[in-house]
Amino acid sequence: MPRSKRNTAQQPDLTVDHQPFPTVSPAALLAHNALYRRRQPLMTEVRGRPLSVGLSGRPWVTSDTSRSFVVSAGIWNFQLDLPGSLVEELMDGLCKPGSFHGLSSLHQAILIEAVLEDLLSPFEAAVLKPIQFVADANLHAADIKLDLNVALSSFEGIVRLVLNPEASKLISKAWDGLSSHAPLDLKDLPVPIQLLAGAQTLSVAEISALQPGDTIMSEGGTPGELYALCAGQLQARCIQSEQGAVLTSGWSTATISRPEGNEIFVERGTAMDEGAIDNLSVRVIFELARTDMSLREVKELAEGSIVPVAAISEGAVSILANGSKIGRGDIVRLGEGLGVRILQLGAND
Repeated sequence: MPRSKRNTAQQPDLTVDHQPFPTVSPAALLAHNALYRRRQPLMTEVRGRPLSVGLSGRPWVTSDTSRSFVVSAGIWNFQLDLPGSLVEELMDGLCKPGSFHGLSSLHQAILIEAVLEDLLSPFEAAVLKPIQFVADANLHAADIKLDLNVALSSFEGIVRLVLNPEASKLISKAWDGLSSHAPLDLKDLPVPIQLLAGAQTLSVAEISALQPGDTIMSEGGTPGELYALCAGQLQARCIQSEQGAVLTSGWSTATISRPEGNEIFVERGTAMDEGAIDNLSVRVIFELARTDMSLREVKELAEGSIVPVAAISEGAVSILANGSKIGRGDIVRLGEGLGVRILQLGAND
């Protein structure tokens, strides 16, 4: 019986060389994760140009033109690595192109600190310590690397801050205390202003029965008196004049757009019948015109102010039920009061 031949061919080496994981102390790990949380970019200016600083998912890559600076905050020191192109952008107009690298370390530190003053000032206020660029300092145990994405004018790239765990806590605390954006100016928020000829409360059944030619009486309205309704929540009285709608009162809580007696009581354990729904109250308002104004403009309105709505068609109104248009009509005088005669029903003119 022939002897089996042993395959003596060299077997491929399937082992994979793994780079060893870096050794990170528990304190450094906690400090690193405290920095790398979801944060909004910091927005400031450098010599009148907008500067944005945010966390980067891309790592810092050193080059022959990159520069390292030592930053001091009290007893804590950091190392700041900047790309050469960013340094040139920061020094634009202060140094001749390419001349910054020929300056002494002290002169470089003074210039960089002066240029970044607007960025450093809020951090100084947050940590209650001066932040200074220095020529040299001890960077003991600086094992945390914070990579940041920076955008300034035509530059957008990565810078690196190297610091120790205690210094990173300082930076994290300061960043948490800074506002990432200027406060939102709600004074420019647009709000709707409606000019109303009056209102009435009808039931669902009454609205369903309306036909063109019917007249809806406006409740408690004085002939010639109109209402300005702000965002459906505030109202003011006004009159129509040659200049437009003139306010004759200040703003107060709106009642003209809210029905009264809208509660339907149903005994526990009983079903609501269709008749109860038909009796549901609906507020019907008669709109002459509408416009949008900013909160700032609304606050400036006072008695005697003109509400800047578009020109009002003589007597023409839109009929709205619970804020939705259901038809249009014209104003008619009914004895001592006013009403609206329905010309058309439906949302479209």
